[in-house]
Amino acid sequence: MTCSDCFARAKRLELRERTFQCPDCGYTAGRDRNAARVILAVAERGHNSVEDVRQAGHLPRVGGSVAV
Repeated sequence: MTCSDCFARAKRLELRERTFQCPDCGYTAGRDRNAARVILAVAERGHNSVEDVRQAGHLPRVGGSVAV
């Protein structure tokens, strides 16, 4: 549901949908890989939720994507 590249909310994926695609930035990845990157980004920044990361406004970018 959350893009690991820009942290925008996306539509909920059906279980049979295996690819995540962000409608905001166009980032595409396997749904499990995207979810793992979101979890890692939240944990690395010491936050409790994606909303905390999104609102913090300190998403370092490396080569056009969030460094996670």
